[in-house]
Amino acid sequence: MWADPAVEVRPAESVPSAALYPTWLVAYAPDHPDRRAGAEPSDLDGIYAGHVLGPLMPCSVVAFDAGRPVAAALVNDAELYGPWIGEIFRDPDPRYAGLGGRLLRHALGRAAKDGVEAVGLAVTEGNPARAVYERLGFRQTGSLMNIVLPGGER
Repeated sequence: MWADPAVEVRPAESVPSAALYPTWLVAYAPDHPDRRAGAEPSDLDGIYAGHVLGPLMPCSVVAFDAGRPVAAALVNDAELYGPWIGEIFRDPDPRYAGLGGRLLRHALGRAAKDGVEAVGLAVTEGNPARAVYERLGFRQTGSLMNIVLPGGER
């Protein structure tokens, strides 16, 4: 049960992905380690539609303030990884500080009620949200490295 009366939480499946674009785009400021050069709404559409990681799970949720989406926790049933946080983001306005963690905790609670035993996620080095994930019980189980080749962008 969601306890914040100022914020309404809805199942993500009831919200069109296009409604999330503005919040998704502003969530990653130019200095954010997860900002993607050339991010397109179709990137979010792919996660939402299940083309990137697998189908969106029922525990996926979107938070609204005054009828406007301000945060989302999207959990996909990833074929290779099992249940996976495909996206977690919030409006960077200071009044929403802490909302991402609360919304993720809510999504994890819904997942547990649905019988999900474990949920994974990836976090970029330098992302301050890592501390939130660790407080919620996520633990590092591996490490990845990437290289941006000449002409590539990240």
